[in-house]
Amino acid sequence: FASQLPHDGGAFYTTDTMESCRQHYAAMWPPLLHAAALWLNANNFHIESDNESPTNRFHLLFGICMEALCNPRMSEPSKNMVVCLKALYTLFEGSEPRKMLMETKSLAIELCNVLHRQLLMTSESVETQQLVMEVLKQVLFAAQDHLEKTKKKTLREMVPANQEALAQQEVELLGEGGVSGELPTESSLVFAMLEECRESC
Repeated sequence: FASQLPHDGGAFYTTDTMESCRQHYAAMWPPLLHAAALWLNANNFHIESDNESPTNRFHLLFGICMEALCNPRMSEPSKNMVVCLKALYTLFEGSEPRKMLMETKSLAIELCNVLHRQLLMTSESVETQQLVMEVLKQVLFAAQDHLEKTKKKTLREMVPANQEALAQQEVELLGEGGVSGELPTESSLVFAMLEECRESC
């Protein structure tokens, strides 16, 4: 690393070098994003030598993906969109990012809406549509994990371990819809996912 520094001292990046590499990073951000998702997923979003919180890392990568999917300039050419979807899929393979996604359910709903509006409604690429459905399945798994953990936590809080059956019926109503079974369209993850499935049929 030392051999790469300027002989006369100073910073590695100067105004000139920043400008010369700007085009490279503008073209290479999709594979860099995918690589970052792979690396962080392999480490379950925990890097020992870094004080940055896993949540911040998740929101950074998730935000870049969402911006790219919503911005036609960033998602052109179409291979950028494909790599971005692969990064999202990789992002949600781990238990930690799935948990982070469901901590704010509106993020999952917005992701479903973006996938529906920006991709399924506009893209004619079979590969893109397949990747959209794969990402949607990851969101589904995240929602299932979250619901199961919520049920177990509620059961532990409600009754002793040997009397769980007594509270089982009440726990089963913890999911969306509750007793009435109604799904508010604007705040329902189930509705957002069904919309996407309907469009893909």
